[in-house]
Amino acid sequence: MLSAPRFVPRWFERSGRTQLSKAIVEGSDGPAGKGSKGRMKIDGACHCGRISYEADINPDYVTICHCTDCQAFSGAPYRFTVPVKAENFKLHGQPKIYIKTADSGNKRALAFCADCGSAIYSTSLDDRVVFSLRLGTAKQRAQLVPKYQGWCRSALPWAMDISDIPRAPDPTQ
Repeated sequence: MLSAPRFVPRWFERSGRTQLSKAIVEGSDGPAGKGSKGRMKIDGACHCGRISYEADINPDYVTICHCTDCQAFSGAPYRFTVPVKAENFKLHGQPKIYIKTADSGNKRALAFCADCGSAIYSTSLDDRVVFSLRLGTAKQRAQLVPKYQGWCRSALPWAMDISDIPRAPDPTQ
């Protein structure tokens, strides 16, 4: 189960909703603040390897989103992401783009591999300043511990704590 983070960046504390949305709108991927681990270089690729990337991120901005769109697009109970500014993100390969319209009416470009279907990022349709990387594709994903979860009212109740669910043995062992 995710517990409340010991370090809560100031941008999480402000406003009823959080400053993450504001940071993304303003083109920020988060300064390395007091208590921060600082910036981190990550790299990743889709499952088939056709699309890859490198990014310089702030690990304090790693989040989980429980919204119903993220559930549907990921095929999972939530999505695990981090914002990255365009100048800190290098993409190799050409993803397929799907345009979704959010409940707010805003349009988002969702990028994925046309061959294997792996989700790579989302970004604003009009202003591609910040990309929301889908961290299931990052090689360093085990080191990227979420610091916040949003849209919890849409969360599947059982997804908030799976520690009591029996674990199957790894078939490769």
